[in-house]
Amino acid sequence: MKHSTLLIALLLPFALLFSLGQVVNGRVQAKPQLINVGGTISTDTTWTADNSPYVLTDTITVQTGVTLTIEAGVVVQTPDTGDYLDVQGHLEAVGTAVNPILFTSIDDLPANNWSGISVSGSANFEQVTMRYAYTALFLSGGGGGVVSLTDSTMEENLVYPIVVNTDALHRLTMNNITFSNNVPDRVGINKSHNLVDNLTLAGNVLLTPQPGLEGYEDLGNGSTSQLIVPQGITLTFVAGTTFMSDSAVIVDGQMIANGTALEPVILDDRPGGGNFMFNYFVVGGTGSASISHTIIRDGPLGLGIGGQSDLPIILQDVVLDNVGEFPILVEAPSLHRLQMTNVTFQNSTYNRVVVDTDGGQAAIAADVTLTTQPGLEWYEFADGSDPQTLPAEFVVPDGITLTVEPSVELRFGSGAETMVVNGRLQAIGTPTSPITFTSAADSAPGQWEGIVVENGSAHLEYTEVRYGTANLTVNNTAVSTPVVLQNSQLRLAAMDGLLVLDGAVTAVCSHLSNNNGSGVFVLNSGQPVVKILSSALVGNGDAGLTNQNASVVDARYSWWGDASGPAGIGPGTGAGALGNVLFDPWLEEDVCTTMPYRLYLPAVTKT
Repeated sequence: MKHSTLLIALLLPFALLFSLGQVVNGRVQAKPQLINVGGTISTDTTWTADNSPYVLTDTITVQTGVTLTIEAGVVVQTPDTGDYLDVQGHLEAVGTAVNPILFTSIDDLPANNWSGISVSGSANFEQVTMRYAYTALFLSGGGGGVVSLTDSTMEENLVYPIVVNTDALHRLTMNNITFSNNVPDRVGINKSHNLVDNLTLAGNVLLTPQPGLEGYEDLGNGSTSQLIVPQGITLTFVAGTTFMSDSAVIVDGQMIANGTALEPVILDDRPGGGNFMFNYFVVGGTGSASISHTIIRDGPLGLGIGGQSDLPIILQDVVLDNVGEFPILVEAPSLHRLQMTNVTFQNSTYNRVVVDTDGGQAAIAADVTLTTQPGLEWYEFADGSDPQTLPAEFVVPDGITLTVEPSVELRFGSGAETMVVNGRLQAIGTPTSPITFTSAADSAPGQWEGIVVENGSAHLEYTEVRYGTANLTVNNTAVSTPVVLQNSQLRLAAMDGLLVLDGAVTAVCSHLSNNNGSGVFVLNSGQPVVKILSSALVGNGDAGLTNQNASVVDARYSWWGDASGPAGIGPGTGAGALGNVLFDPWLEEDVCTTMPYRLYLPAVTKT
């Protein structure tokens, strides 16, 4: 009993002290009283550390033109899930590393105990922690000021710690914001109005990575929603940023996604991956894009390009991964805008670039170079319209050059696609990296029309053309700029390998073989100048060479399939030479004597 009395006597002074306040650093301070706040703040106001904590007993509104300043060390608590801080003016909340500002629930317990902070005006948060809210921070309105967050923490919030309406996204800036244990650790991008499906940016947007941030997630509603980057606006993804969407992103302004090898930008579908929702990027005629060290994945399409402007679409060190059917779809008049360097195609249904000829005559609008890329199967020229429409033509216009680099393959759709060259076609492969022109199916003669050089010129070297109706048709080409084939193959056509209506063509060390018609067929029209030299004319359904024109065709030093020479007007049993054909001397075996085609141009006399 004496011990109990003594213990009570010793503890009583401390109990009295704690009833009056609290001990801090060995000194007794008065216990803080709860300051209840609510309603409207209509004049500049400061919440001080001395009066902390502040309790929102109702939604509190900071009016337009008014500033609420919260001092370092202040705690703001909210007891009701429906109450929040509505900032229509300006909120200045600047803490320190030693005395941060805390926004939390009344009992500082887990999530969904308050409704967060809504900012349609402006705000500056430094050394601030927001936790245990439904959504901690919500931004709306395109007309407000900057909402800046620095050296702060978003933790233990229930549904997206930050949600931003699309028209307010340009107002958000973050620097060293730690995301921890939120559901999820993402910034949600919301529609600006419930009745509007499209999400339109209202200013330049910079999306940055932050510690613990999984990414930025478009909260649109799938196929009916688009995220629009309008003309004059730039959407920038900083290295290390992840963007998740099930909406199409329409770029009429500028898109920049420049990652690094160690910190790529990731453009993804909804979380979990592989959902094949509606996320893809479409760059219109007024838009441009610079994309490097970026992974685009898990949508039905990676990138669509339209419009005839000269604004480039630059892809460098990009991975197109598991994007449904076609990683890239580009309208033919936009093809010059696509510039690819080290773009990897992988895990898609078809690892191809589709060039849409749109069911009619689709012409490129400027010089185009088609390049090979890791994993790229081929460029497919396809009529994307109704099958009942007229056959499509892919046109290289006068004054424009289409350059095809080694190893590139071009395939043409089943809608009787034709490549028409009124300008210049340059397809120069190598012995180990040839170029191929064929049908989409690449399986039977006549699956596409072939190449028609009409008033233009072409140089095909180490190039194979196959499965056309006529693989190569020449008409009205100038003698000074003939169509040239060197070390190339025209084979497996439904009709003729080479069909000449008029103009000039020179083939050297080439194979015109296994076509259903003739290897070469020269019609009785115009005054063609045709040279088929040191080439093979074998295995064709009709003759090796048929000339219906009065002009002589020079086919010397060629292989006709037998050492005895050509049949027809020739003395041998090889493939037929019909009409006015110069065939002697001929090759006695299939051996090409490699000589530059220029030796056979009319300006040079061969002895």
